[in-house]
Amino acid sequence: MIHQDWFFDEFILELKRETAMSNPYTQSDYRNELRTATAEPLLPIEKKLIAWSLGVGLVLLIVLAALNHVYSAGP
Repeated sequence: MIHQDWFFDEFILELKRETAMSNPYTQSDYRNELRTATAEPLLPIEKKLIAWSLGVGLVLLIVLAALNHVYSAGP
C-alpha cells in the first residue's frame, strides 16, 4: 500500500511539473492582461438571463417563506 501511495504522489507531482512547464504565462502576465482589458457591456441575452434568474429566485424565496409561515410547527 505504501508503494502505491508513493507512485500516486510522484505521478501527481510530475503532472504539476508538466503543466507548469507547458504554461507560457506567469501570474504577472495574467495580472497585466486583466489590468489592460477593457470592460465589455453585457449582451441583451445575458441581461435577460440575469433578470430571469433573479426573478425566479425571488419568487421561490417568497413561496418558501409563505409555506414556512403556513406550515410552521410552533404555536
